[in-house]
Amino acid sequence: MGGDGARKALFYIDDRVKTGDEVHCELFDEPKIISRVDPAMTMDGPSHWEAEMMPQSEWNRRPAPSLHHITMTGQGARVNIGSADHSSQHFHNAQSDNAAVLRLLEEIKTVIAQHVVSRAKSQEAALDVQQITTELQRSKPNGSLIWTLVERLNGMAVLAEHVAKLTPLLQHLGL
Repeated sequence: MGGDGARKALFYIDDRVKTGDEVHCELFDEPKIISRVDPAMTMDGPSHWEAEMMPQSEWNRRPAPSLHHITMTGQGARVNIGSADHSSQHFHNAQSDNAAVLRLLEEIKTVIAQHVVSRAKSQEAALDVQQITTELQRSKPNGSLIWTLVERLNGMAVLAEHVAKLTPLLQHLGL
């Protein structure tokens, strides 16, 4: 560590120094607390850390920062408080979720065509799958109708594995 030892300290770039860290030294009458850390930049990037320090007693007298609970919604929403990024982003792509459901419904159609022996049952099941597909294309799909059709498909043993995969996908869509 370098610096003036009173208020400034210099640390190697590999040191993981952060605000709130304690610095102990036999030259100090009490431990110092890192109150701010900034990188010292060169043309090649950061060369070392420049830290501001204060005595532990002074640090303890400071009022604790009050961070209020902040909720930001909307894709790409960001919050900066005192230039520190406190944002959390969760992106949800309904189109990719819909695509996964539609792919699985196509798989179910293939299984119906290959494994359902009764022509009448095969046609009924294929119509149920088509009706689910059509319902999902509506601006406001009828969830209760979709679940009724899914239950009917679930009644066919050959489709149980595929319906088990379909259920969480539909729930993720909010149906």
